[in-house]
Amino acid sequence: MLMGFIIWTIVGLVIIVLGINAFFAKKPVGFWANAETIRILYSQ
Repeated sequence: MLMGFIIWTIVGLVIIVLGINAFFAKKPVGFWANAETIRILYSQ
């Protein structure tokens, strides 16, 4: 049971680190791997 807790803790920390990395990224971050991001054009 302790081993499962350790594995889930490590997986959770990896997801948190990826989220922080995406938050501070200079370029758009896609959810899917190797996916093109959608460009939004603002018309005013």
